Amino acid sequence: MTRIRHLPRTFVLAAALILPAACAHTPPTPRNVHFDSAKHEPHANDDYVVIGRALATLDEEPKLRVLVVGHTDSVGDAEANRQLAFKRANRVRALLVDQDASLIHRLDLAYFGKDRPIAENDTEEGKAKNRRVELYFYYPKTNETNEVKLQRDFGGSLEFQASGSVAAK
Repeated sequence: MTRIRHLPRTFVLAAALILPAACAHTPPTPRNVHFDSAKHEPHANDDYVVIGRALATLDEEPKLRVLVVGHTDSVGDAEANRQLAFKRANRVRALLVDQDASLIHRLDLAYFGKDRPIAENDTEEGKAKNRRVELYFYYPKTNETNEVKLQRDFGGSLEFQASGSVAAK
């Protein structure tokens, strides 16, 4: 745990104590990091706890990968929201990589702006739920591209938005 000692104490405790170990037969599970309106820095200590859990899981499971997916609420125009969703996803990815540079090859990035809400955008509570980055954990299959794996595992609901697919090692 020495590599995360400069993070908030809550972050370190969550990484060490809260997260159960992932296993190969567990389906991909999203974990959300939340944000304030128009911001791309995680909202609260609880959000750093989620990132700490992700670090602990990745540390325990060397073949596990993560799809980092950015979202926004409906405030603002579509292009601004896509850019903000990218910044949010990229910030979470950067927080993970800052702790362990070797993770860069295990993290994929996607962003959707306001196109995929999980709550209604007509209340402040709903908007707060939609301002998120989801972390999807998955095991790539050998000799398949991540793009094929991700689209199959998520029922075709995520369009993999990267410059290209990377074959699983």
